Amino acid sequence: MKIIHLAALLTSTCLGAASVAPEGSSAEANFAATLEYRRARVSDHVRREYGFEDAAVFVAARPQSEDPDEIVADATFGLLSTPRHGEWLYIPRVFVREEYRKRGVAPEMMRRLLEYVHWKNPRVVAGWLRVSSDNRGAIKAYKKAGFVDRGAAVPEELKRYEGIFHFIHNFVYTFDASTPSSLSSNDDDDDSLPYLKRSVMKPFFSELIVEGIADELYSNSSSLLVKE
Repeated sequence: MKIIHLAALLTSTCLGAASVAPEGSSAEANFAATLEYRRARVSDHVRREYGFEDAAVFVAARPQSEDPDEIVADATFGLLSTPRHGEWLYIPRVFVREEYRKRGVAPEMMRRLLEYVHWKNPRVVAGWLRVSSDNRGAIKAYKKAGFVDRGAAVPEELKRYEGIFHFIHNFVYTFDASTPSSLSSNDDDDDSLPYLKRSVMKPFFSELIVEGIADELYSNSSSLLVKE
């Protein structure tokens, strides 16, 4: 049977869906531990996901002693402020350069990004991204970083067609007391976290509301909210 991508049928569903190169185990898995993880600088040659020009970029870079500021991977990110469910981290793009794939970079960069955001704003409820069900490399990397697949953003009657169609899934990372909230390597970082203004964020987040995910995680996050 020919596989049909739902993305081709429902284009708007795929806007902002994160993608990443396949990630797996290898003899060079320790490579990720040698990299520098930080907010992108003006001098870095990175791009933001189209339509998310108001977002920031987090990078994995080779140490200056080896190759000055060589960017190995990057992730576009920003916050979404909601009226009833607090603030959420959204990640529309994750990219690893081809020559550095399958070396553990994507999961480690995601973990460092989550730590960075929690350090900058401990009140953020959760991290969240969207990915196609056929992007197995991305799914593996996100799960390694601690994200949980909360299911396809489609009506219940369509879910039985999973495998025939490739649906967009919402992956969510919940911040908790064990999430590191201070990063010494970023002590000189004075940049605030950007807020995403793109109109498509509202229907994206509504998927989490409809599925009850937003209510569940927000109610469970009360102990983490910082009282003013």
